[in-house]
Amino acid sequence: MKPSMMAVMPICLLVMRGLSSAAPPDPEAAGRAERLFQDGHVLLKQGRFDESCASFAASQREEPASGTLLALAYCEERAGRLTTAWQEYGRAGELAATENQADRQAAAKERATALFPRLSTLTINVPQPAPDDTHMVVRSDGRKLERSLWGTPMPIDGGRHVVEASATGRKAWTFIVTVRNEGDHQTVTVAELQPDGTSPPQFTIAAPSSEAKPARAPAPEVRDEGRSTRTLRGVGWGLAIASAAGFGLGTVFAIVASSKNNQSNANGHCDARGCDEIGMDLRNDALSTARLATVSVIAGGLLGASSVTVFLLADTGATSASGSAWSPGQPLRISGVGLSGKF
Repeated sequence: MKPSMMAVMPICLLVMRGLSSAAPPDPEAAGRAERLFQDGHVLLKQGRFDESCASFAASQREEPASGTLLALAYCEERAGRLTTAWQEYGRAGELAATENQADRQAAAKERATALFPRLSTLTINVPQPAPDDTHMVVRSDGRKLERSLWGTPMPIDGGRHVVEASATGRKAWTFIVTVRNEGDHQTVTVAELQPDGTSPPQFTIAAPSSEAKPARAPAPEVRDEGRSTRTLRGVGWGLAIASAAGFGLGTVFAIVASSKNNQSNANGHCDARGCDEIGMDLRNDALSTARLATVSVIAGGLLGASSVTVFLLADTGATSASGSAWSPGQPLRISGVGLSGKF
């Protein structure tokens, strides 16, 4: 039986793991977990905290044990990630209770209680959203923040953190805040989200002529569409191709953004405790690329709408009431109302 850690023993001297009694141990997993634990202990003594914490975390995944969680929590504390350490101490205490390890449970509670006053916090205030902002979403480091936590101080590790807000029909908002490792209490207020400002192309409405016009018989069908109609249709096809290119670029950017986000979650760069520097950079790259995707899709939509309008103008010009083709720069009149525009 491996010796248990006494509550009075410094956690940094812990070199043996206590195994959970909830299930019979797997000999192979136990061996891997023990080697990872010993590696973590050596790295901890060398001051290589990030590597040490990674070894302890891997050992815990191989074989959960309250002793390993205590070592992981102490490692996170030494690394300056106080909120993560506080959370790990809490988990260690809960697991120790199920293992009937009273000394470990007491040690975990003592360390968590001592850490709590030193934690840094981040408060995200959200102004009352407008009636059409019912789908507002606030995220902190990519994780959705429940409305019950808006305006509530949240314990957080030191470092750079990204706050985002979005809502239907509004421009997205992003803010980066830097929090110190210990005793820093930051507050971020989400700015009022502005309308996204997108609108379809506008055309000037020409006033109908007050001069009475004699009635005319319908003009015969003109088979030769004329140069102006062919020009308009050429412009329409050009806009349609540009629209397809916009949607294509948007799709490519979206795939790249998804890939970078997946990379940030791989290899331990981002997890439930947050992101390291590489993971944060990947997240920021994913966010920038996603914005490019949005802009490309919006541009593709506007170009597509414009191409439809141009095709309609071309068809109308080919069979206008006057029997003559419409030419660029001249008002187009339909039932007494003209659309004027230049292409």
